[in-house]
Amino acid sequence: MRVWGLLLALTFLGCEQQQAGPLPLEVLPGFGLTNLATPITLRGERFNTTIVANYDNEGESFVDARFEAWLGEHRLEEVRWIGPTEMRATVPAGLPEGAYDLVVKDPRGRIGRLQRAFEVWEENNVPQDMGVDLSGPADAGADLPFPDAILADLGVLADIGVCPKICTNNCSGGYCQMDCEKGCICPTGIPCRTICNDTGCTGTIDCSLATRCDVTCTSASGGCDGTIACPSKGDCTVRGLGSSAYQGDIQCGTGRCQVVCLNVGEAGCTGSVYCTSACACLVTGFEGPVSCPSACSDGCGVFDGCDNC
Repeated sequence: MRVWGLLLALTFLGCEQQQAGPLPLEVLPGFGLTNLATPITLRGERFNTTIVANYDNEGESFVDARFEAWLGEHRLEEVRWIGPTEMRATVPAGLPEGAYDLVVKDPRGRIGRLQRAFEVWEENNVPQDMGVDLSGPADAGADLPFPDAILADLGVLADIGVCPKICTNNCSGGYCQMDCEKGCICPTGIPCRTICNDTGCTGTIDCSLATRCDVTCTSASGGCDGTIACPSKGDCTVRGLGSSAYQGDIQCGTGRCQVVCLNVGEAGCTGSVYCTSACACLVTGFEGPVSCPSACSDGCGVFDGCDNC
């Protein structure tokens, strides 16, 4: 039996050595503040565990899921293996400002890397344009940002490609940048974004008819204090950066809803998050009540895995 056990172990080891190492693809959220620890989710492929077999004592055999991860030279804390495509960890406070590569090491020592996976900022130095890609599918066209049907619905000529007047960026990049200082309504059928960095945003930010919506509120501007209505059938990301950054309700649709609050002091993000109809609800640092989808009995925290999209 010991001979067969040894042969089996050597065969398994040979197969395992032929497997490729971990392939990290995404970090959620992809940013944090220098003075705050940030819980994150790592998504990718080939987050493979290793079987450590003791054929003399089966009770001492176990599955080794001891992964390690770093941002640059900074080791992540509380690294937990969830499955072959997901892990969770905490970015420690104190990292200097900058963009960091993610390095993941699996139990057999194989390495995977994702370049510029995470950015760290000072609270008073959050960039105006955080490089959020809301352009959607590549087939939308480089010269004409929106399909003809959408342009027709907006009442403009498809051959001219006129961008709705509310969009302050002339729809550059395939999305509509809005000024929501006194509330705003995203045009029908296109992705929208607003960054409340100067004077804050009051009133409702209505993205209910958009295909996707991205809202950022910072405490330096006085934050956002109105309702955010996410796309009824699209994805939505809301960020609150700093103390008193967001005070209002967030109404999610049926898409993926992500709310990230990096709080300094008390009352960073208050109000309520309603995501009972969302296919995924990932909420970090929100201090008010959160209504999770019925399928997410464990909750909607970033470590709770509430993602059924």
